[in-house]
Amino acid sequence: MGLTQPSQNEIYADQRRVPRKKYDGYVSILHAARADLARGLELGEGGMMIESAMDLQVDDLIVVTFSVFKRDFLSIRAKVLYVTKQEVAKNQFAYRCGVEFQNVQFAVKRTIRGFVSAQSNLEG
Repeated sequence: MGLTQPSQNEIYADQRRVPRKKYDGYVSILHAARADLARGLELGEGGMMIESAMDLQVDDLIVVTFSVFKRDFLSIRAKVLYVTKQEVAKNQFAYRCGVEFQNVQFAVKRTIRGFVSAQSNLEG
């Protein structure tokens, strides 16, 4: 039985200051005057994990726009911390990215905190 290497998400999960919870929704990404519609996988007060067809690189600065509670739309600047590339079909790739939010306003943090708290209550 061999040892497996931890994923980037697992490595960064150990370094997080605040928890992330499952997030299943669309996320708009704006990077270098290009926009893409991505899928959100996890959300926390400090950042999120997204899956996109956009080939983002570590340290890219982006703007993510998404909704929580199906009513509050949030637009936040973020920095890409890690990217993993996955082949989803022959010669088609998806990129899972961990992003860290930058300069988040208090009201936005409170909204995200409410989402994380509500998800925690649903889980257990």
